[in-house]
Amino acid sequence: DLRFLTKPVLIGHYEQDSIAGAEALIDRELLAGDLGQRYNLGLYAGPRGAATVVLRAPTEQERRRGSLSGAVVTGLGAYDGNLSVDDLTEAVRTGVLRYLLQVVDVLGKDTRELPLATLLLGYNSSANLTVAASVEALLRGVMEANSRFHETTRLDIRVSRLEIVELYQDTAITAAYALRQMPERLADLT
Repeated sequence: DLRFLTKPVLIGHYEQDSIAGAEALIDRELLAGDLGQRYNLGLYAGPRGAATVVLRAPTEQERRRGSLSGAVVTGLGAYDGNLSVDDLTEAVRTGVLRYLLQVVDVLGKDTRELPLATLLLGYNSSANLTVAASVEALLRGVMEANSRFHETTRLDIRVSRLEIVELYQDTAITAAYALRQMPERLADLT
Protein backbone atom coordinates (compact mmCIF):
# COMPACT_ATOMS: atom_id res chain seq x y z
CA ASP A 1 0.00 0.00 0.00
CA LEU A 2 1.54 3.27 -1.13
CA ARG A 3 0.31 5.03 2.01
CA PHE A 4 2.85 3.12 4.11
CA LEU A 5 5.98 3.91 2.11
CA THR A 6 8.86 5.12 4.25
CA LYS A 7 11.08 6.14 1.35
CA PRO A 8 10.64 8.44 -1.63
CA VAL A 9 8.70 6.97 -4.54
CA LEU A 10 9.47 7.49 -8.22
CA ILE A 11 6.42 8.11 -10.40
CA GLY A 12 6.01 9.15 -14.03
CA HIS A 13 3.86 11.97 -15.37
CA TYR A 14 2.84 12.65 -18.97
CA GLU A 15 2.60 16.18 -20.33
CA GLN A 16 -0.87 17.74 -20.09
CA ASP A 17 -2.11 14.97 -17.74
CA SER A 18 -3.80 15.77 -14.49
CA ILE A 19 -2.64 14.24 -11.23
CA ALA A 20 -4.66 11.03 -10.96
CA GLY A 21 -4.54 7.42 -9.79
CA ALA A 22 -1.53 6.40 -7.72
CA GLU A 23 -0.03 9.85 -8.20
CA ALA A 24 -3.12 11.46 -6.63
CA LEU A 25 -3.01 9.00 -3.73
CA ILE A 26 0.64 9.83 -3.08
CA ASP A 27 -0.13 13.54 -3.28
CA ARG A 28 -3.09 13.32 -0.92
CA GLU A 29 -1.91 10.71 1.60
CA LEU A 30 1.86 11.21 1.75
CA LEU A 31 2.52 14.78 0.68
CA ALA A 32 -0.48 16.79 1.90
CA GLY A 33 -1.11 18.20 -1.58
CA ASP A 34 2.43 19.39 -2.33
CA LEU A 35 2.45 17.76 -5.78
CA GLY A 36 -0.85 19.44 -6.65
CA GLN A 37 0.53 22.75 -5.47
CA ARG A 38 3.52 22.47 -7.78
CA TYR A 39 1.27 21.33 -10.62
CA ASN A 40 -1.01 24.36 -10.13
CA LEU A 41 2.01 26.66 -10.07
CA GLY A 42 3.19 25.28 -13.42
CA LEU A 43 6.33 23.80 -11.82
CA TYR A 44 5.61 20.15 -12.49
CA ALA A 45 7.34 17.46 -14.51
CA GLY A 46 5.70 16.42 -17.74
CA PRO A 47 8.12 17.00 -20.60
CA ARG A 48 10.91 14.45 -20.91
CA GLY A 49 13.99 15.78 -19.19
CA ALA A 50 11.96 17.43 -16.42
CA ALA A 51 11.59 16.16 -12.88
CA THR A 52 9.95 17.40 -9.72
CA VAL A 53 11.22 16.26 -6.33
CA VAL A 54 9.31 16.75 -3.09
CA LEU A 55 11.04 15.51 0.05
CA ARG A 56 9.62 15.73 3.53
CA ALA A 57 11.83 17.24 6.21
CA PRO A 58 13.26 14.20 7.98
CA THR A 59 12.27 13.38 11.53
CA GLU A 60 15.11 12.88 13.98
CA GLN A 61 14.83 9.12 13.55
CA GLU A 62 14.91 9.46 9.73
CA ARG A 63 17.89 11.80 9.97
CA ARG A 64 19.83 9.25 12.07
CA ARG A 65 18.98 6.53 9.53
CA GLY A 66 19.81 8.87 6.66
CA SER A 67 16.41 8.29 5.08
CA LEU A 68 13.72 10.53 3.69
CA SER A 69 10.16 10.28 2.47
CA GLY A 70 8.61 12.03 -0.50
CA ALA A 71 8.16 11.69 -4.23
CA VAL A 72 10.22 11.98 -7.39
CA VAL A 73 8.05 12.79 -10.40
CA THR A 74 9.74 12.34 -13.73
CA GLY A 75 8.41 13.66 -17.02
CA LEU A 76 7.45 11.04 -19.61
CA GLY A 77 6.73 13.53 -22.39
CA ALA A 78 3.63 13.61 -24.56
CA TYR A 79 1.23 10.72 -24.22
CA ASP A 80 1.28 9.41 -27.76
CA GLY A 81 1.94 5.69 -27.26
CA ASN A 82 5.53 6.03 -28.44
CA LEU A 83 7.39 5.85 -25.13
CA SER A 84 10.42 3.64 -25.76
CA VAL A 85 12.74 1.85 -23.34
CA ASP A 86 15.41 4.46 -24.10
CA ASP A 87 12.96 7.31 -23.43
CA LEU A 88 11.91 5.74 -20.14
CA THR A 89 15.53 5.10 -19.15
CA GLU A 90 16.28 8.77 -19.80
CA ALA A 91 13.28 9.85 -17.74
CA VAL A 92 14.30 7.63 -14.82
CA ARG A 93 17.91 8.85 -15.02
CA THR A 94 16.69 12.46 -14.90
CA GLY A 95 14.41 11.82 -11.92
CA VAL A 96 17.11 10.00 -9.97
CA LEU A 97 19.69 12.72 -10.67
CA ARG A 98 17.27 15.37 -9.37
CA TYR A 99 16.62 13.18 -6.32
CA LEU A 100 20.34 12.80 -5.59
CA LEU A 101 20.85 16.55 -5.88
CA GLN A 102 17.92 17.21 -3.57
CA VAL A 103 19.34 14.75 -1.02
CA VAL A 104 22.61 16.70 -1.03
CA ASP A 105 20.62 19.88 -0.38
CA VAL A 106 18.63 18.30 2.47
CA LEU A 107 21.10 15.91 4.12
CA GLY A 108 24.50 17.16 2.99
CA LYS A 109 27.41 15.64 1.10
CA ASP A 110 28.23 12.76 3.43
CA THR A 111 28.59 9.31 1.91
CA ARG A 112 25.24 7.52 1.86
CA GLU A 113 23.31 4.77 0.16
CA LEU A 114 19.69 5.64 -0.47
CA PRO A 115 16.57 3.58 -0.96
CA LEU A 116 14.02 4.51 -3.58
CA ALA A 117 10.63 2.99 -4.27
CA THR A 118 9.09 3.10 -7.73
CA LEU A 119 5.96 2.26 -9.58
CA LEU A 120 6.31 0.31 -12.81
CA LEU A 121 6.50 3.21 -15.22
CA GLY A 122 5.23 3.25 -18.78
CA TYR A 123 4.05 -0.30 -19.25
CA ASN A 124 0.38 0.24 -18.45
CA SER A 125 0.06 3.38 -20.54
CA SER A 126 2.22 2.59 -23.54
CA ALA A 127 1.53 -0.09 -26.12
CA ASN A 128 5.28 -0.36 -26.72
CA LEU A 129 6.47 -1.32 -23.24
CA THR A 130 6.13 -4.63 -21.44
CA VAL A 131 6.58 -5.11 -17.70
CA ALA A 132 10.06 -6.51 -18.43
CA ALA A 133 10.92 -3.42 -20.51
CA SER A 134 9.75 -1.16 -17.69
CA VAL A 135 11.86 -3.07 -15.15
CA GLU A 136 14.91 -2.84 -17.41
CA ALA A 137 14.45 0.89 -17.99
CA LEU A 138 14.05 1.49 -14.25
CA LEU A 139 17.24 -0.37 -13.40
CA ARG A 140 19.24 1.12 -16.27
CA GLY A 141 18.07 4.63 -15.38
CA VAL A 142 19.07 4.26 -11.72
CA MET A 143 22.45 2.71 -12.57
CA GLU A 144 23.20 5.39 -15.17
CA ALA A 145 22.18 8.16 -12.76
CA ASN A 146 24.40 6.77 -10.00
CA SER A 147 27.35 6.58 -12.37
CA ARG A 148 26.84 10.04 -13.86
CA PHE A 149 26.27 11.63 -10.45
CA HIS A 150 29.51 10.18 -9.09
CA GLU A 151 31.50 11.08 -12.22
CA THR A 152 30.27 14.67 -12.10
CA THR A 153 30.18 15.42 -8.37
CA ARG A 154 32.73 12.90 -7.00
CA LEU A 155 30.30 12.38 -4.11
CA ASP A 156 29.66 8.90 -2.77
CA ILE A 157 25.89 9.21 -2.70
CA ARG A 158 23.82 6.72 -4.68
CA VAL A 159 20.55 4.87 -4.88
CA SER A 160 21.51 1.43 -3.63
CA ARG A 161 18.08 -0.13 -3.25
CA LEU A 162 15.15 0.11 -5.65
CA GLU A 163 11.83 -1.32 -4.53
CA ILE A 164 9.13 -1.82 -7.13
CA VAL A 165 5.65 -1.22 -5.74
CA GLU A 166 2.81 -2.90 -7.63
CA LEU A 167 -0.85 -3.30 -6.70
CA TYR A 168 -1.70 -6.27 -8.92
CA GLN A 169 -0.24 -9.64 -8.00
CA ASP A 170 0.06 -10.95 -11.58
CA THR A 171 2.00 -7.85 -12.63
CA ALA A 172 4.22 -8.09 -9.54
CA ILE A 173 5.00 -11.73 -10.38
CA THR A 174 5.82 -10.78 -13.97
CA ALA A 175 8.14 -8.05 -12.67
CA ALA A 176 9.85 -10.55 -10.33
CA TYR A 177 10.51 -12.89 -13.25
CA ALA A 178 11.85 -9.99 -15.29
CA LEU A 179 14.21 -9.05 -12.44
CA ARG A 180 15.75 -12.52 -12.62
CA GLN A 181 16.82 -11.79 -16.21
CA MET A 182 18.37 -8.41 -15.45
CA PRO A 183 21.92 -9.37 -14.33
CA GLU A 184 22.67 -10.68 -17.82
CA ARG A 185 20.90 -7.81 -19.59
CA LEU A 186 22.63 -5.13 -17.49
CA ALA A 187 26.13 -6.63 -17.44
CA ASP A 188 27.33 -3.81 -19.72
CA LEU A 189 26.59 -1.24 -16.99
CA THR A 190 28.52 -2.87 -14.14
